Amino acid sequence: MSKIFKWLKEEIDNIAQKDPAVRNKIEVLLYPSFHAVINHRFNHFLYKRKFFFLARFFSQLSRMFTGIEIHPGATLGKRIFFDHGMGIVIGETAVVGNDCIIYHGVTLGGVSSSKGKRHPTLKDNVTVQIFKKGGLTVTKEDVVNYLKKDIDEGFKKLSNADLISFLDGLITFKRGEKKEESPAPKIKITKNNLNNILLRKLRIALAFKSYDMIEVFKLGGVDISEAELNALFRSEDHRNYKECGDKYIRVFLKGLIEYCRD
Repeated sequence: MSKIFKWLKEEIDNIAQKDPAVRNKIEVLLYPSFHAVINHRFNHFLYKRKFFFLARFFSQLSRMFTGIEIHPGATLGKRIFFDHGMGIVIGETAVVGNDCIIYHGVTLGGVSSSKGKRHPTLKDNVTVQIFKKGGLTVTKEDVVNYLKKDIDEGFKKLSNADLISFLDGLITFKRGEKKEESPAPKIKITKNNLNNILLRKLRIALAFKSYDMIEVFKLGGVDISEAELNALFRSEDHRNYKECGDKYIRVFLKGLIEYCRD
C-alpha cells in the first residue's frame, strides 16, 4: 500500500512541477493527465494478464472522461505529463520513456498493418529532445525550471533565441524533418517581430489554416479578419505588414488553450 501512495505522490508532484498553471497540489487531482496515467496503469495490468476485453473497456471509459486515448497495450514510463491532453492518441505497441511531456493533438499511431511493433517509441525526456531538434541542448532540470513561475525558487528565464529553437524543434517533432535544397534564411529576432515569428511558427507546428487561427483568436476574445491575420504573417518590409503586439499574442495563447480543451 505504501508503494501505491508513493507512486501517487510522485505523479502529483510531477504534474505540479511541469505545469505552471497549478495553484496547489489538490488541484492536480482534477487534471486529465493524472486520471489518464492512473487508469492506464490499471488497464495495462489487465492487458498483460490477457484480460483484453476488460482492459479495452476501461480504456474507452478513460478516453471518454479525459479526451486521451491510450491503448492498454502501450508502455508508459515514469513521470509522464499530458499537457491539456485533448486529442492525444497512443497506440498498442507505442513506448513512451520517462519524464516525457506530450502535448494536445499528438498521435503515436501505427506506421504499418503488421501485428508486431508498429507504433513509435519516444525516448526519455521528449521535451528535451524537442529542444535538441531545434539545435539547442538542455537538461531535464532546465525544462522544469523554465516552467516555474518567475517568483519560484530556481525559475529560469527562456531567452527569445531559445524559444525560437524550441518552436523549430516543435515543428520538426510535429511535422517531421523537411529536406531543403538550401537552408532557410535566418530571420533577425527583434522586440518588434518576436510575436509575429512566434505566431507563424505555432501556425506551422499545429498545421493551422486561416480559419483555425481566426477561431483561436475569437476564443481568446478578439475578432480578427482574414486580411488582418495575413498582415501579421507578412515580411516586415511589406507595406501591409502589421506588428503582433503583446495583447494579440496573449489573446491567441489564451484562445489556444480553450481551442485545445474543446
